[in-house]
Amino acid sequence: MSEHPNETIIRRFYDAFSSGDAATLTDLSTEGIVWSTPGSSRISGEHKGRDAVFAVFQLCGELTRGRMGLELEDLEVQGDGTVVTVHRLTAERDGPGKLDIRETETWTIEDGKVARVDEAASDLPASDSFWS
Repeated sequence: MSEHPNETIIRRFYDAFSSGDAATLTDLSTEGIVWSTPGSSRISGEHKGRDAVFAVFQLCGELTRGRMGLELEDLEVQGDGTVVTVHRLTAERDGPGKLDIRETETWTIEDGKVARVDEAASDLPASDSFWS
């Protein structure tokens, strides 16, 4: 059985994020993409537009000096416009140490592009501490 088109989009997004492929991330996201990260850290908030979202991605890379990894564990297409993923996030920083949590992301797809992502962390206090 072939993969759902939205599953393909999300898998390509994960691959592009992990490899730092900004061109593919741009192709896969709407200009007005919204990325919502819970908590009260430097990366928390509702980031609106590609520039704001990509700036948060860049900040994560800078804070971890590239020592961040995502391992996709589960992906479920829910209807025509929603995908839910679970991934393991591991990261290291000088000072705050290490982070090893799971995040659930609800992706909204519009016209074949990522329009919105809502994150939830398995351990929000640990995430806030790490990213603060």
